[in-house]
Amino acid sequence: NDAGTERVVNELTAQELLNLLITVAGPNSGLDADTVDGQEAAAFATWRDCSSDFTDSPLVQSGEDTASGATITFDVAYTATPRVIAVTPTNSSNAFIRVWGVSTTGFSMKGLRSDTQEVVSLPGVAWIAIGSQA
Repeated sequence: NDAGTERVVNELTAQELLNLLITVAGPNSGLDADTVDGQEAAAFATWRDCSSDFTDSPLVQSGEDTASGATITFDVAYTATPRVIAVTPTNSSNAFIRVWGVSTTGFSMKGLRSDTQEVVSLPGVAWIAIGSQA
């Protein structure tokens, strides 16, 4: 900027900062708030998508475990196979969770290294299951 016209960011109002960001945001800019990893909102499931085959009061169960070959048994059985989501701890960016064998009574999960697919222990893996009540 020209001498005397540069402003320190913390002197900008929120609206001024937004106006500046809008001028450089967009596809291929590295700053695109309309997408997540390049995907539009329509690419992601909504609660309505996930709950269409559930009863009026879905059964939601959750827990935390170590993903190193864990087998999870639900406290309450579902009437049909629920949807299960497992989330890696935030400090495990080089690993992911594989969930398989989902049934009305439980599922299995394990942590895998992203590069080698080697099984790794991931403490504190949170999971949630949503489905119809028995």
